[in-house]
Amino acid sequence: MALCISLAVIGQEATPSAENGDSQPAVETTIQAWFGSYDNYKDEGLPYGCGNFLLPVDTSISRSGDTQDDLRLALEALLDPDFKHPEVETEAWLREMSLSVDTISIDDGDAVVMFGGALIGPGHCGDALVEGEILQTIFQFEEIERVMVRDGEINLWEMIDLTDWYSDSYRDNYFYARSRAEAEAIQFWAGSFEDYETEGIAYGCGSYLLPVETGITRSGNPQTDLRHALEALFNPALNHAEAETEDWLKGLELSVEAITLAQGEADIKLGGELIGIGSCGDAIMEGQILETVFQFDYVERVRVSDSGANLREIVDQSDTLSEEERRNYLYERTQR
Repeated sequence: MALCISLAVIGQEATPSAENGDSQPAVETTIQAWFGSYDNYKDEGLPYGCGNFLLPVDTSISRSGDTQDDLRLALEALLDPDFKHPEVETEAWLREMSLSVDTISIDDGDAVVMFGGALIGPGHCGDALVEGEILQTIFQFEEIERVMVRDGEINLWEMIDLTDWYSDSYRDNYFYARSRAEAEAIQFWAGSFEDYETEGIAYGCGSYLLPVETGITRSGNPQTDLRHALEALFNPALNHAEAETEDWLKGLELSVEAITLAQGEADIKLGGELIGIGSCGDAIMEGQILETVFQFDYVERVRVSDSGANLREIVDQSDTLSEEERRNYLYERTQR
C-alpha cells in the first residue's frame, strides 16, 4: 500500500473542489484504511485524541459500488495491513487482537459491524486511536450515517468509555453517528398556554411546550451540556409572545448548583427555590425542565430538587405517592 496524504474530519464529506465554477465533492474511487500515529503528522493526517493523528492509507482496491462488500474489504485491510509504516504503531495492536470481520449489515444508513475475536483496548490514548481508525475507515462510505461496532461480547463504546456516566444498556447499544460540520445545538423548552401545535408538543391543561435553540453547540461533555441547557431555561434570552413561563422562571431566580451523572441517572441540585405557580402552571414548568433534560439521550432518569423539595413534591397534587416517594422521586424517560 502507498501512504496517501489527505486531510479530513471524522465521518465528513471529502473536500470540495471547484470545477467550471461549481463546488463538487471529490469522489473516491479506491478504498482507504486509516491508521494511528503518536507522532506529529499534521501535514498528512487527521488530529484524533491525546495529540495523535490518523493517517489515511490507500489500499489500491477499487470500489465496487456495493457498500457492504467495500466496507468488508476496507476493514480487512485495516485489521491485517500489508504494509509497514515506521510511525504507525497501531498496525501491531490490531494484528495482536486477531480480529476478523464476522458480519456486516446496513439498513437505511445504519450499519452494524460484528468482529470475530475480542476488542481489547491497548490503553487510554491507544483506545482512542483504535476507535478513530475503525470509525474513519467505516465513515469513508457516505451511505453510512450511524454505526454500531462490537465483537461477540462488547460494544466498541464499552471499551472506550472510561466514565460511569452512561448506563450499561446505553453503552451496550451505542451507535456512533457521523460527525457533521454543524454541531448539534443545545435546546431548552418554553411553555405556552396558547395552541402552538405546529411548533411544540402538547403538555397538560391544553398547553404546549416550544423548543428554543440556545445558539450553544454541544461540547460532548454530558454534564457541561446539561448545565448550559438548564441555565438557558432558567434565564432565557428571548421574548416569545406566547411563552408566558419565561417570566415565571426568571422570577424564581433558579440556578444550577450541582449536577451528578452516573449510570444514566442525573441528579440535579438547584439553587433558589422551586415554587409552584398553580396546577396548570406547575405542569408546564415540570414539562419544561424534563424536556430540557431529556433532550440528551444518555439521561434515562432524573431527580430535580432545590435545597428543600423534589420537583415532584411541588407538582404532584394527588395522594397516590407517599411523602417519601415524592421526596426521592426519579422521573424516567418513558414517563414523559
